[in-house]
Amino acid sequence: MIKISRHSITSFAIISISVVLGQKSFADEFSGTWETNYGDLRLLETDGVVIGDYGVEGVILGEVMADGCASGYFTNGKQYGQFSFRLIENGEFIGRWRWGSNGPGQSEMWRGNKVSNSIPDFSNFFRSDKKSVHIENDMTVLNGLWSTSYGELRLRESDLFLYGDYGDRGIIAARWDGNKYEGFFINEKKSGTKVGWLQWEADIIAGRIIGGSWGIIGESLGGNWTFQGLADESDAEQFKNISIPGSCSPMWAF
Repeated sequence: MIKISRHSITSFAIISISVVLGQKSFADEFSGTWETNYGDLRLLETDGVVIGDYGVEGVILGEVMADGCASGYFTNGKQYGQFSFRLIENGEFIGRWRWGSNGPGQSEMWRGNKVSNSIPDFSNFFRSDKKSVHIENDMTVLNGLWSTSYGELRLRESDLFLYGDYGDRGIIAARWDGNKYEGFFINEKKSGTKVGWLQWEADIIAGRIIGGSWGIIGESLGGNWTFQGLADESDAEQFKNISIPGSCSPMWAF
């Protein structure tokens, strides 16, 4: 097997990656804890997405491709950005990130080495000092297209996470804390790279999201987010906003 140095991003490296990817499957290999140049990255790979948190305040959500590449969005305090990770061998990825949706040539490297395969605790989804341990479940009662006071949301739940499309504007990433969902949203229709927070109550047994409050981090803007009901429970199979078009082919699209 051809191996790739993390510090050699050349045309030879890109060819080598193709050889490696052709020899193995990367199923579920993003799950676990990674030591990266931007702090510890704690991930769960589930149902074709990767979701988790990193450092002391970052949250991340992306879609996973068949060739060991994942791309999507991250938040870091008041700002959001885009990322693209590619697994190059067992326990190692190389990738790129950028703030907002900047053009080519305005991205930085993001490298990681896996230090644990265990699903970690997650804490950055919550606005208070809390941690949420990993609990597996196969509930799907909240999956589908929801009508809300701020447009349609295409959502999916998995292992205490709730995530998906925020209309045609951005993404939603939240986690159940035992009483409610807490997390973040991105609205690309607004100027800048601002990040919003959300707190939603839900009746899991009845399969109903009740709604709650939202705000923009660092600003006074906010309000109530109400849910009118599930418009189409089958419409959660394919997300439209999470992955970054072209970010996995060629290797560095940013």
